Amino acid sequence: MKYRLFLIIATSVVLGGMTSCSRDDESTVHPDGGQRIPISFNACIGEEAAEVSTRGYTPNINGTGYIFSGQEKLSIGITGVTGTGSTGRSTTEEVKVYNIAAGDASNTTGSPRALSFEGNAIDAFVWMGKNETLSLRAWTYGDDSTPTTDPLGNTFTIETNQNTGATADIKELLYSPPTNYNYATNNGSITIPLYHQLTRVIINIKSEQTLSNVIIGDSNLPTSATFGYTSGNYGTWSDHSGEGTIIPKDEVTTDGYDKTYSAVLIPGTGADYNDGSFVLKITTTDGVNTGNYLYAMPLLDNSFDPGMQYTFNISITRHLLSVTSITITPWTEDVWNIVAQ
Repeated sequence: MKYRLFLIIATSVVLGGMTSCSRDDESTVHPDGGQRIPISFNACIGEEAAEVSTRGYTPNINGTGYIFSGQEKLSIGITGVTGTGSTGRSTTEEVKVYNIAAGDASNTTGSPRALSFEGNAIDAFVWMGKNETLSLRAWTYGDDSTPTTDPLGNTFTIETNQNTGATADIKELLYSPPTNYNYATNNGSITIPLYHQLTRVIINIKSEQTLSNVIIGDSNLPTSATFGYTSGNYGTWSDHSGEGTIIPKDEVTTDGYDKTYSAVLIPGTGADYNDGSFVLKITTTDGVNTGNYLYAMPLLDNSFDPGMQYTFNISITRHLLSVTSITITPWTEDVWNIVAQ
């Protein structure tokens, strides 16, 4: 069992070291009559049963936790909702970027990691009052990229080399659509999930020969597309462009297989992927001879859907590559959640 990344953003009154203080003690009444409740953000890790992770990460010394690099960034956008206690909050969205502190944040060996606002601390987000309803959305690339640009309506490009080292952070897009949250109704505690907007592919290989190279695509994979959102948990992808190959991440091997690889891909239909398939290129060696396998993997249901994981189990004998099974499951591990309280 491996620990999966859950971003817990706990919004609460800054106690300033006085644990006996209540929210009433710590909130501030401004001249306009609005009650301001400072928000602090923290991140911790939850536990999920899963076999692989696409994001680059650094496990702790016993391999059972997650250590933040201190470079991960998250954008939060908040908008005031007219007539709902948002006294003094603009009805135009304001976006702020936060950094997660480095360290082990797992449930068993670590502790929540504080998030710090990139700007002046006095400008960090606050609740405008205990009756406020606000609209909140959030997004992150899961790495040290500064996601200040709104992903909606903009082009997102995946990395072609997704195996740049054990501590590499593979750029993704996780997004939480705008939703209204009320402080009083939720007793100051809200949970905002960020959903994976890309597709994840898992490739498990059992081979009689030594695997020396695995590449996804035959210079025909779309590497960029425009992200949009209409409703629900997942956005849409359009205007696919770019043609390239992907070097997948070399993962911890799944039981019963010699190698496990993973990659994130741009969601799309068969038309977006040219012929309704993507090519898997595998090179093997038996110490003397080199074998090259080129296999067109079908897009099941003629699409790669956002937030879904496609697992291909492959067997290679001396002269034959065969796909023993293909499964489609929701990409639920590594989902980031914001908990506001």
